[in-house]
Amino acid sequence: MTRTRRPSSSLSWSALLLSAVIGPASVAAQSAPGIVDLVNLPTVSSPQLSPDGTELLYVRSDADWEDNRTVGHIWRIGVDGSGEIRLTSGEDGEADPRWSPDGTRIVFTATRGDDGAAQIYMLYTRGGEAERLTDHPTSIR
Repeated sequence: MTRTRRPSSSLSWSALLLSAVIGPASVAAQSAPGIVDLVNLPTVSSPQLSPDGTELLYVRSDADWEDNRTVGHIWRIGVDGSGEIRLTSGEDGEADPRWSPDGTRIVFTATRGDDGAAQIYMLYTRGGEAERLTDHPTSIR
C-alpha cells in the first residue's frame, strides 16, 4: 500500500498567522517602515494543527529591546481565526510545540527556573501550569 504525502502547508499557515498578527492597521500606515518597525514585527513559526483539525499552535516571537533578543511564546488559535490565546509566558520563552494525540495537552521545549539546559515540558491546553518532563544535563533541543 502506497501512502500519498500531502505537501507541507506550514508556509501558508505562517503567512495566515502573520497577516492576523500584523492586522489591517499596517496597511493604513502613511510612511514606509523603518528598521525599528521591522524588528518590532512579531515573527510566527512552528505551526502545528491539532489532531481534530480545529485549532493551531504556533510560536510568536517578539522583540525584547532591554535584553537585545527575541522571545517566543506558544499561542493557540482556531483555524477560523477565533479564540486566539497565549498559552505560555516563561521568561526565556518556549519553542517546538507539539500536540498530544488526543489534543488535550501540548509538549514544548523551554529553559525555566534553575534548568541548566532546555527541557521538555507538558501543559494542558485548557489551562494550568506546565510540568517539566525531563531532567537532562544537556539541552534536548
